[in-house]
Amino acid sequence: MAGESGLPAGTRIDLVAEDAWYDYELGTARLIGDGRNHEAAFVAGLATYWLDSISDEPFFLRVDPWGPHPPYMVGELFLDTIDPASPHLPGNFNLDFADRPDHHARYPDYWTDMLGLEVQAGGG
Repeated sequence: MAGESGLPAGTRIDLVAEDAWYDYELGTARLIGDGRNHEAAFVAGLATYWLDSISDEPFFLRVDPWGPHPPYMVGELFLDTIDPASPHLPGNFNLDFADRPDHHARYPDYWTDMLGLEVQAGGG
């Protein structure tokens, strides 16, 4: 999925060098490498490093990787685990969001267009 940038699928992007990274926030990407370069692995590694460095004092740690929210970045190790032609839709996919803010209420229309799926409002 091209995301907000509108670039064609398969366009190679260097996210480290890209100044306008936010243009890709709604897209999907394949991360090249062994998985250690994934954002979730990086954040978990930082948390582990910090935990290994603290004393026996009480503490609170909150770790917030992006997932399961966009951008959807899949490491090469996991590429063959999901068939992109038949995604498993979550149970709330068909909700109408009538009691939610306007930007949430637009989600069904957005995903219907992006995925080419039929969404039945209130059918969740």
